[in-house]
Amino acid sequence: MSILESEEGFVDRRGLREIFGITLSRTEIDRREEREEFPPRHKAGKHPNSRVFYIRSEVRAWIKSEIAKRDEQIRRKQSEDDED
Repeated sequence: MSILESEEGFVDRRGLREIFGITLSRTEIDRREEREEFPPRHKAGKHPNSRVFYIRSEVRAWIKSEIAKRDEQIRRKQSEDDED
C-alpha cells in the first residue's frame, strides 16, 4: 500500500500539497469548502488562529471523486466526438 492508502489521521494544509499533491491556493480551498466541494477543515483549538487540519480519508475520497469527474468528462467528450 502507498502512503496515500495506508495512513489514517489528519493532514495540515502543507500536507495537502506535500503528501497529496493538491496545489490549490488557500483561497481556492476556502471557496470550495464554502461550496462543500472540498472536505471540511477541523481546528486544533478554539483560538481563531488555531492550526487547521483535514481528515486524510476525506481528502483521499475527494481526490477519487475529482478523478471520477474528470474521467466522466473525458468519456462524454469521446462519445460526442464519436457521434460526429
